[in-house]
Amino acid sequence: MTVRQERSHFKTATYAITDELHECQTPRASTGTRRHWLLGELLKIGGVMFVWAAPSFAQPGPTTTAAIIEMTQDDSSAPVAASSDFAVRNAQAPVAETRPIGVSNSQLPDAPTPAEAATGNIANGTFFLTAGLSSARTDSSSAANDDGWYAASESSIGTSFGSAVRPSNRGTYVQLSDCPFDETRARECRMHWGPMIMESLLFNAFENAGNLYTGYWYRWETMHGKWWDRYIASAAQWHWDRWSDNNPALDDYVGHPIMGAITNSIWIQNDPKGMTLEFTNDQPYWRSRFRALAWSTFYSFAWKLGPLGEAGVGHNGDHYFFDQGTYTNETGWVELVTTPVGGLGWTVAEDYLDKHVVRSLEQKNRNPVLLTVYQFITPARGFANLLRFRPPWYRDSRIVKANSFWSDPGEGPLRQHA
Repeated sequence: MTVRQERSHFKTATYAITDELHECQTPRASTGTRRHWLLGELLKIGGVMFVWAAPSFAQPGPTTTAAIIEMTQDDSSAPVAASSDFAVRNAQAPVAETRPIGVSNSQLPDAPTPAEAATGNIANGTFFLTAGLSSARTDSSSAANDDGWYAASESSIGTSFGSAVRPSNRGTYVQLSDCPFDETRARECRMHWGPMIMESLLFNAFENAGNLYTGYWYRWETMHGKWWDRYIASAAQWHWDRWSDNNPALDDYVGHPIMGAITNSIWIQNDPKGMTLEFTNDQPYWRSRFRALAWSTFYSFAWKLGPLGEAGVGHNGDHYFFDQGTYTNETGWVELVTTPVGGLGWTVAEDYLDKHVVRSLEQKNRNPVLLTVYQFITPARGFANLLRFRPPWYRDSRIVKANSFWSDPGEGPLRQHA
């Protein structure tokens, strides 16, 4: 009996048991009938399972060992008794002279041709021993003959059922340090959108809390009037025809570039294609930083014009007031530009200082207080680390551990991530 016939009998028995179970579950069946029926069906299932598993316990032969493995000598059709030791079977029949162990297309009529199996092409979802057949190309104890038989080791046949349904197009895992150069769109190199959005929302909440805590009029404007109408008015009355927003220069040209650098760092630390890169003048580095620039630009507009930004919290734009003798509603282009563009320059400067200054300081002393002080050289990156609940000295490109009771500093120079 072949494997396909055994599977057919097993399916038939299973369908019969299912039909009887349905009939037994009807209200007409009494409790005693159900009990006797259940005992009988358990015996039937045990018998079917025994018949199904019996060939694997019998002496291996042409109708056992999955019923698809057999050996013949030369061109004759007489099978050779297979031994449980696969090495003995290989010794009995030279590979180049005999028909080796394999899978026959006549026994599996829906299987692809050997050429299709070798290239991994499986049409219409056909179940085939792909892993076992593909190994026949490289295994010294495997070969193919003119009749479409393929040799496959016993271990490969045993493990091929799990991976042969849908073969993987990519057999290796891309390391994090290789993601900047990956061109296969590997899953492990894709953007971590969830953490990035959560960290950005946390940063947005921090900024709003700072404005509400330090500005009385922020609180007053936010809590008075119809909130939605005032938000729409704030966005509609934005001045697109002027550069200055009448804020202090320190706010426009220092504070907002730092804000852009923080949003850049939030993107970079969640982008496998950029998180491990240090300052280098090459394409992967600049590509990752310009991707961060795009996110920082979006965040800047959302902060100025979105409902969770200054147009919704504080209602900047819907009312005018005198500020140091100037009648203004504090809107203009300046911060929409200095946040992303200035932030990019700040990020590149921090990358350079982190590579050439902070790294050398870390190797000299790993006291946690000093490590924290070092982060004032790269404040945007240190603050972004806090937003993902990491110590400010954490780096994706290298291992940095504080020499304290809570952290083991490790040994030797700082190691790159594998």
